[in-house]
Amino acid sequence: MHDDPILDGLNEAQRDAVTHEGSPLLVVAGAGSGKTRVITRRIAWRIRAGLLPWRTLAITFTNKAAGEMRERVASLVGDSRVWLSTFHALGARFLRMEADAFGVDPNFTIFDAQDQATLLREILKQQGLGGREHRPRDYAAAISSLKNLGELPPEEETGDRELDVYRAYERALEESRALDFDDLLCRTVRGLEADDALRDRLAGRFDTVLIDEYQDTNRIQYRLVRLLVDGHRDVCATGDPDQSIYRWRGADVRNILDFERDFPGTRVVKLEENYRSTNGILKAASVLIAHNTQRVERELWSRLGDGEPIRIAAASTEGDEARQVVQGVERAIADGYGPHEIAVFYRTNASSRAIEQALRDRNLPYVIVGAVEFYERREVKDLLAYLRLLVNPRDVLDLQRVVNVPSRGIGTKSFAALRSHAEATGRPVREVVFDADAIPGLRPAGRRAIRGFAELLEDLLAMPTSPVRPILERVIERIGYRRYLQDADDPLTDERLENVDELVRALHEYDLATPDGSLERFLAETALVRSREADADDEPRITLMTLHAAKGLEYPVVFVTSLEEGILPHSRSMDSDDAIEEERRLLYVGMTRAQRRLSLSYARSRGGYGGSFGGVSIPSRFLTELPEALIEGRLPGRRSLEVVDDSAWFEPEAYDDAPPFEPGDRVIHDRFGVGRVVRLSGFGPTAKVTVDFLEVGQKKLILEYAALRKALGGVE
Repeated sequence: MHDDPILDGLNEAQRDAVTHEGSPLLVVAGAGSGKTRVITRRIAWRIRAGLLPWRTLAITFTNKAAGEMRERVASLVGDSRVWLSTFHALGARFLRMEADAFGVDPNFTIFDAQDQATLLREILKQQGLGGREHRPRDYAAAISSLKNLGELPPEEETGDRELDVYRAYERALEESRALDFDDLLCRTVRGLEADDALRDRLAGRFDTVLIDEYQDTNRIQYRLVRLLVDGHRDVCATGDPDQSIYRWRGADVRNILDFERDFPGTRVVKLEENYRSTNGILKAASVLIAHNTQRVERELWSRLGDGEPIRIAAASTEGDEARQVVQGVERAIADGYGPHEIAVFYRTNASSRAIEQALRDRNLPYVIVGAVEFYERREVKDLLAYLRLLVNPRDVLDLQRVVNVPSRGIGTKSFAALRSHAEATGRPVREVVFDADAIPGLRPAGRRAIRGFAELLEDLLAMPTSPVRPILERVIERIGYRRYLQDADDPLTDERLENVDELVRALHEYDLATPDGSLERFLAETALVRSREADADDEPRITLMTLHAAKGLEYPVVFVTSLEEGILPHSRSMDSDDAIEEERRLLYVGMTRAQRRLSLSYARSRGGYGGSFGGVSIPSRFLTELPEALIEGRLPGRRSLEVVDDSAWFEPEAYDDAPPFEPGDRVIHDRFGVGRVVRLSGFGPTAKVTVDFLEVGQKKLILEYAALRKALGGVE
């Protein structure tokens, strides 16, 4: 302990980082090593030593982080006049301060992504460009790349569509006296590089520059840092190359790896003592990340002891995996952990659906961070609205939601006329759709569009109401919903498509688990799910989130799910070594969020059995890289990475005359848990089994697809 409040509670490496002077400083801060404490106390230390607060620049990535750092500094030295800012806020401030020198209007407005999309949509329309080949977001990405490369728009039309749209876009921004987010940094950097006097004027305002989360900087941010510190070289960067997980946003891990080359004489301080996790978790994560080549070698350690071994769980299906996770959650709660101390991570948001279902089945409260519940996502609600419309002819709200999704020319006036006619005649709104010629006030185009919608409904209504999955697949096919999502100017398109596939899987599972089910029953169950979510109170909840959203957080108990090839690492990362390394860093981040208990899991078959849903999942290569000595449970062998089609492992048994169960046998089902066989009927593939489950009562299942297995203990 130290009497000095600035140094109080710091370990030796942290004190070195706080008090270092005389050369550039790179603080390589491992997960949970107290990085924020170090950078705020370093600012306080330098101010107390005589550095003027307003000549200190600290850059971070969020306004929230900047505010928290300002409060901490003020509490230590009583002065909060430090320049604490995000990169974009700093660029905007420079541009307004020196508007004439940068050649911008000092009262410029800032166009966000939505403003930018609206502007580009209008430009593309003016130039006769549309459809999937000319989406505003694609042009926005191209323009962003050009700006970050320092490319100015052409003065005259070139015949190159991309450049001509760029030219028109920049002219429109100028007419609006506006800048986009890229301009805030690109114009700043371009101006500083072109005008030595301007650079000296702005860089000369600061005696020291500190950059937090340096591993997340992109190249334009890197260039800005270089311009601001090359004069005095009093610079400190903190970060962790092992936690660089935003490559898709332009982050370049080379920036932190090349820091010593960029600033000769750099002192490197490694923060290796972890205050968050047990040594077992840290050692396993360290062994995993050591397979990366783009990193700084170091050894994380903790005073918290070895702790529990890491649990590896292999499941037959995603439903089985979700049930195992929930069993682990219940064990943790029984061991004294609160629901708010437990988190479940996954690579993509679509993976939350099975976890949500399993938690609801056990009445466990949860919250999804960074996304909405599965059944509240826009694309899921669209498709469920179509299904509800098929069973409820008076459902006005669902008809209003889908009547023009995808767009078919039924605008608000046409729908108002349709609804008014239904009210005037007392007929169900869906029925009125089939009588478009009788609806007054419709224009010919609107009448034709409603007739087309009626043909769609007629086709869908002709289908049997069970099984349910084919109905949904027919809806998706007939309305061209996947193409509709692909053509949309939406950065979440891939995620939305994954959610559509996950909804199809959900209906497939329902069909297998409920042979006597129907569309009406499925929708009723879904409505109950949504009602429970809407009525939930503020009780402590289990946290569900993607691995990207988990960065910077910590929980005593963590589950990382869906550790399979194609999910983590993601299929989009397979053709790049750099991308694979980032996927490994993503798992490393997830593992190091855990403080006391960590479980990793994968499913051997994702999506259930049958048809296109019977594919075998290959365990993630990252699981084979973990140290077996720290693991509880069997690691998948490296041979499994070479398996392309080993479906014999996981195919359900084909039953002949003698089923494998008898009345009285205790069995386990992936979704319904433990139950007792009541009766069996039929033979071969159509054989059925009735099981009385402890939690959900009696269910009649098709034996071939039920994936039942005998529970320990045999017969009751």
